[in-house]
Amino acid sequence: KNRQNNVYGHGEVRALDALLEAAERDYVFNTNISVTISTPATLDNRIHLERGDSIAFEVSENMETVQWRSNHLRDDWSNIHTYESGDTFGELSIIDIIHQIEHLPGIAVMGNHTISLRGVQDQDGVTSASPLVTAEIMVMDDDTNPPMPSSEDGLSAATIAVVSVGGIILFLAVLLLISTISSREEGTLAGKDLQTYLDSQIVDAVDSDLSENPFWEEKA
Repeated sequence: KNRQNNVYGHGEVRALDALLEAAERDYVFNTNISVTISTPATLDNRIHLERGDSIAFEVSENMETVQWRSNHLRDDWSNIHTYESGDTFGELSIIDIIHQIEHLPGIAVMGNHTISLRGVQDQDGVTSASPLVTAEIMVMDDDTNPPMPSSEDGLSAATIAVVSVGGIILFLAVLLLISTISSREEGTLAGKDLQTYLDSQIVDAVDSDLSENPFWEEKA
């Protein structure tokens, strides 16, 4: 005869107690502190991350650190190193996300992921953690090289470099011209006003032309 389901009785499960015990495995669970993600999601309820993007977040009060992890089973909590203790806001960059996910076996970096953030507070010798805040993300670009910077008016870095080099060359050409004029007269330009020197050169040139003009001598 088959045994009935109730032959061995029913076990007692305390779900809430089990949940709280799991939540306090590493830190004391603290509902008085919180982390909020401020980067808005798109229409598909995901945060799309392109090259150079970050996920911005805010904290309710003084935190020792802010940690994050993906929901993949082999992942673990990591500190967000750009967050400084006492800051009220911070960012999780796509570079940090890529570097962590790419080391998980069997997980593709590109595509959809679920990540969680929590704040950790150390106060009066007690280390506590905030409730988790979760975000759905989509990694659109797995290139970890930072994007090329551009100026506010839309000029590329290469254009700015060319203009800068051109300005330097023009400046050196002017210095060379002044040096040539100065050395031609054996240093007569040194210590003199440039405008005065040029005026005297013009007067000398005019006098020289007039002295060689026979018609001018007759008039004189």
